[in-house]
Amino acid sequence: MTATLDRPPLESALGIPGAFAVSLLDPDGPTVLWWAGPEAPSGQHAATVVALASAAAGLVLLTEPGDELGDIILTSTDTFHVIRLIEDGTLRVAHLTLRRADANLAMARREFRQLIEGHTNRPQRVAERPILPRRERADPPDVGADAAAPALTTDWSALINKPYATDDGVLDRILDALRSL
Repeated sequence: MTATLDRPPLESALGIPGAFAVSLLDPDGPTVLWWAGPEAPSGQHAATVVALASAAAGLVLLTEPGDELGDIILTSTDTFHVIRLIEDGTLRVAHLTLRRADANLAMARREFRQLIEGHTNRPQRVAERPILPRRERADPPDVGADAAAPALTTDWSALINKPYATDDGVLDRILDALRSL
C-alpha cells in the first residue's frame, strides 16, 4: 500500500463531532488538493494556512532542533482550526475546522491525528508515562484499647499516622443536646 493521503481518510474526518470542513493543501502552490465542507477554500485561505504551518514548524525547530511539530491550533469565537503537517514522501497540510459549540477539541485533535497517521502508515508515537515515586507505607497505628490519645498541639504534622482519640466530654455534650431536642 502506498503511503498517500487522499479523499477517503479525510472524508471520514467529517465524522469527528463538531467537524465543519476539512481540506488537504499543497504548500508548493499553495493549492487546495481536496476539501469537504460547505464551500471550497479560496487560494488566499490555502496560502494563509500554509504560511501559518510553515511559521509554526520554523518556530519549533528554532526552539528545539530535532523536535517535531504536532498540531497547530487556532481558536476563534465560533471555531477551532486544527492544522497538521503530513509527511509521506511529499509535504502536505491537513486543515480541520470545527464548530466550537459542538466540538471537544482534545478528542478531535486525537481522532484527526490517528486518522492521518493510520492512513499514512506512520507509526503512532506512544508517550512514555513517567514513573511516579512511591512513598514507603508505614505500619498502621495501634488502635487498641490501651492506645494513648494524642496531646493537643498546634503542630498538625504530629497527628499524622496517630490513632483517632475520642473525647468523652464532647460526646456527652452532643448526646445531651440531642436528648434536649
